[in-house]
Amino acid sequence: MRSSSYLAEMFSLPRLSAVCLVLGFFGLGGASGCLYDSSNRCDPGETYDSNSGLCICTVASNSTTGDHGCVPCLANQHRSPAPDGGDPALAPDTCVCDDGFQMTSTGDCVSAVQGLGDPCTTGADCTNASFKFCQMSAIGGYCTNMGCATDDDCSGGYSCNTAGDPTFCRRPPVGEGTACTTDADCAGTEATYCVTIQSNACAVRCTAGDDSPCASGESCCDLPDIPVTSSLFSSALCVPKTKCPG
Repeated sequence: MRSSSYLAEMFSLPRLSAVCLVLGFFGLGGASGCLYDSSNRCDPGETYDSNSGLCICTVASNSTTGDHGCVPCLANQHRSPAPDGGDPALAPDTCVCDDGFQMTSTGDCVSAVQGLGDPCTTGADCTNASFKFCQMSAIGGYCTNMGCATDDDCSGGYSCNTAGDPTFCRRPPVGEGTACTTDADCAGTEATYCVTIQSNACAVRCTAGDDSPCASGESCCDLPDIPVTSSLFSSALCVPKTKCPG
């Protein structure tokens, strides 16, 4: 799964320079300690193109060029690789579906496994015998399988949720990584918080100590309070396990 790469970038140390720019723009205290570094003039996920004099989005950032900076690929998507493994700068500036997923007419990537993830209200709505369990979520039910022990027992990028009984294969959080400018852009999904520092992407709210809302490889991180900027963050969000401070 690659939907959480935007969070990995957001919590990396180089992003502190972007926070400094935000503070300076609003004239808030502490900005005087932020210095311009000509050797690191671009934000994380970008590289400086000397020919155009611009910062461009990289393939490794898993994002594409938008009207106002890099736009992260949606859940179950990744940036197109360079043709034949060639120069990354020549890679198509577009997002494509991960293996095992297919693009819908709305641009979302859904499981290519027939019956997995179909909407449901009861198990009777699930037509594939392999996915007869209707798991309810905050935005409706979906067909999946239960009784898993590890992620290897799950298909289509689903992960094994062992927090309850029975265990079941959990769908990746709907909406995670979707581009946004306010929380309203994330409404109706499972990723209801819009991270507005650089990434401008929907993230999953959670309760510290409970990783069940998070995708595989993520944990619920209780973000430290940061003076002035703390209001820009939700108190706890699902982030890659290796990026949670503390």
